[in-house]
Amino acid sequence: MGRCQQYIVGSKTDIIGMNMIATKECDDESRPLQVSTAEKPFLTVVTVVLNRREYLERTIISVLEQTFKGIEYIIIDGGSTDGTTEVIEKFGNRISFWKSEPDKGIYDAMNKAVAAATGEWLHFLNAGDMYYHKDTVQRALNCPYGAADLLYGDEEVVYDEECSVIKKARPLKDIWKGMAFNHQSLFTKTTLLRRHPFELTYRIAADYEFILFSLAQGTGFYYLGFPIAKVALGGLSDRNIRVHIREQWQIARKFRNTPEVNFYYRYAVISATFKKMLKALLPQHARNALVRYKYR
Repeated sequence: MGRCQQYIVGSKTDIIGMNMIATKECDDESRPLQVSTAEKPFLTVVTVVLNRREYLERTIISVLEQTFKGIEYIIIDGGSTDGTTEVIEKFGNRISFWKSEPDKGIYDAMNKAVAAATGEWLHFLNAGDMYYHKDTVQRALNCPYGAADLLYGDEEVVYDEECSVIKKARPLKDIWKGMAFNHQSLFTKTTLLRRHPFELTYRIAADYEFILFSLAQGTGFYYLGFPIAKVALGGLSDRNIRVHIREQWQIARKFRNTPEVNFYYRYAVISATFKKMLKALLPQHARNALVRYKYR
C-alpha cells in the first residue's frame, strides 16, 4: 500500500516555499469511492496521437479494461496517415468522442480534448502508454485527497523488453529542477485546465508550465504513492531532451529567476549532451545495467 501525501504552497511568489501536510495511508478497500453527484462521467481519459498505429491499440485496451466505470474516453488524432484512425474506428462504439484533424502540436491537441471533456477529473495517457494495473483509476480516485485539485503518483518507465524500472515522483520542493512526475501520472481537475490551458509557445514543456502555475496559485497537490502508468521511453521529450531542458529552464525562470536555478540548468544541458554521447557508445545491456543501478 502506497503512502498518500497532500501538499500546499506556502507562498504564491516562491514555488519552493511549500509545506507538507496530511500524510495518510490510502485505504482502498474500506474507504467509500468519492464520486460526482452530477449525471456525467467522473473522469475523462484523453489520448492524443499522430501516426502511432502500432502503439495505440494497447493504450485503448488499457483504458477500456479499467475497473472504474465512470470514465469518458476521448481520442484526438492530429490527422494521421498511417492507419491510426482505423484502429480508433475498431473501438469506435466504446470511445466517447474522437476527431482527426491537423493541429498545432501535442498541446493544441490536448487543449482540444480539455474543451470537449465533461468529466470532473482529467487524465492524459499517450499512445503507447498504459495504466499500471486494471484497478489503477479506482485506486487513485479512492484515496482521501480531500480538497486537492491535482493527484500525482509514480510511473513504470519501459526502456525495452528486458528493462523497466519504477520511477518515483520527486518531492515537490524540487519542482524547480524540472517535472517531479510525468503528466501520465497526474490526475487534474478539469476546471484548472479550462482556466489555464497549455501554452502553445512551448513545444515540449507546457505541462511543466501548467504545474508551476498551479503551485504558484496555491493549488492543492496530493501524492498517491503508487505507479499510475507504464510509460514507454522514446516520447517527444525523450527524443528532444536538450530542447526540453531549455524550455523547462525558461519556465522555471518565470517563477523563480535565481542564480541557483540558472546554474542548475546550465549544468543540466551539459550533462544531457554528455549522456547522449555516452549512450551512443555503450551497448544496450550496459545501458540497461546503468538504468537498474540508478533506480535500484
